[in-house]
Amino acid sequence: MDYKLLYEKTKHSISTERLAKIHDVSRKRTRHISVILEDIHYTQNISAVIRSCDCFGVQDLTIMGQSSQRVNKHVSLGASQWVDLHRRAFEKKENVLKDFQKRGYLIYAACLDDKAQDLNQIQPGNEKIALVMGNEAEGISPVTRDLADHFIKIPMYGFSNSFNISVSAAIILNHLVTKLRESEISWQLSDDELVELRYRWIKSTLRQGDRIERILERELAHPNDQ
Repeated sequence: MDYKLLYEKTKHSISTERLAKIHDVSRKRTRHISVILEDIHYTQNISAVIRSCDCFGVQDLTIMGQSSQRVNKHVSLGASQWVDLHRRAFEKKENVLKDFQKRGYLIYAACLDDKAQDLNQIQPGNEKIALVMGNEAEGISPVTRDLADHFIKIPMYGFSNSFNISVSAAIILNHLVTKLRESEISWQLSDDELVELRYRWIKSTLRQGDRIERILERELAHPNDQ
């Protein structure tokens, strides 16, 4: 699919202000950090993490294991329109995590273990980070424990020993994204990724975006028919 041509064909279909916003936000997007939700049962938690990913500029979120597949739009506030959701609930967790590692990600699993590193000690490096957030009650699974490259925890100073899953994800993402942006790491999307993302965001903004895409694809495939 030629996203550059599709982008050029559709960019004038939205307002100048909307297009400028899409350009501004896309420049701040990253795939250097990705989020994996493992066995998260409550849709409000999943939806809140999606919203946090959008707010912090994290483009990809993977739903793994027995997680709910639904999104609570009242909680996400439309963030699922801007974040790429990858539903991999029917794949073996081992395969999902190893796929991330093959693509150059280190698996950072959030947990309460004594051996886990304090979040404040974590400094993103050149290798990408896949942050795994586990089940609301039991945390990460044995499979994730076996395959994780690092374990991290949020420092606690009260009687409670954990935050809600969505709060934990927001705290960790805030730290990782802040450190990443302060670094000299090349964390932005490539030019090709930017063009594709901007086109997809324009399409999601348009009414009947899928229908318009099909028409444009036919036009591009058969230019002499016009």
